[in-house]
Amino acid sequence: MAPNAAYSENERERAIRAGMVEGGCVEGVIALPPQLFSSTAVAVTIWLLTPPTESREEVFFVDASHTGRMVTRTRRALGADDIREIGDIVARRRRGEEPDSAPAASVPIRDIRDQDYNLNPRKHVMPLPAAVSGDGRTVEALLRKLDDLHVRAVEADTRAEYELRRLGW
Repeated sequence: MAPNAAYSENERERAIRAGMVEGGCVEGVIALPPQLFSSTAVAVTIWLLTPPTESREEVFFVDASHTGRMVTRTRRALGADDIREIGDIVARRRRGEEPDSAPAASVPIRDIRDQDYNLNPRKHVMPLPAAVSGDGRTVEALLRKLDDLHVRAVEADTRAEYELRRLGW
């Protein structure tokens, strides 16, 4: 799903999320980084859904939005270790274990209700302590800047291709 499906202020979309959460359908939401798919540079979320017959007291969130690495200027890939780590976090949660230092959290339904059914993992997961680079900036800040530059490069490439096609090149 597109990330904004998890937190849109649209009244109908919020009502759908509320129904899904209150009905016990949402087991968890995993935020993934942008540029994983060749058809879009948009980040994605994976929703772990169950039938509405199960009652649920909490929803599990994983913020994996900074995983993977750029394999080209416009494409990111998750490595086997990234996939395994995300899978391990979900498996531990399903066994009732809380991840120790992972970027994940279990949030009570009452807290999600208080947040107007915002299911954005970044809202609920505390960031890991940031490592500091030699010039005092956090590695996390540098990674965000790099991600932003990659997105801007994709936008520039798309615009250049459009203009070249328009000119018949």
